[in-house]
Amino acid sequence: MRLSDVYSAVSMLGVFDGHGGAECGQFMQDELPDIITSLIKKATHRNECTISLGEALYRAFMRADEEYLSGASNSAGTTATVLLFEPGGMDRCGNWRGPGSVCVASAGDTRAVLCRGKIAIPLTIDHKA
Repeated sequence: MRLSDVYSAVSMLGVFDGHGGAECGQFMQDELPDIITSLIKKATHRNECTISLGEALYRAFMRADEEYLSGASNSAGTTATVLLFEPGGMDRCGNWRGPGSVCVASAGDTRAVLCRGKIAIPLTIDHKA
């Protein structure tokens, strides 16, 4: 999915572990990528300072939660861990984009780790009630 011209090379990965039924996890899987894309495109279209990937993830989690709760007919929920990866290196024009970056957001106890050699480096902190 193309996030915008500014973030055209960004890859989005997500894990949603529903509880109380599959409805909420499926909703997030279907809707969260579009919400993130919409936030980034809206900021880019308004010629505002481009929204950071971290800010887009935060706002998208909040908006998706509000949208799901406004239409939910049951008490299903989900954990969510979403990673946005922007590769570094050279772009098509030969310009240096930088070393690349990863932005991770999570809610619940679904974890993300980065493996460096044989060491797992936590990228998220579990959220438990």
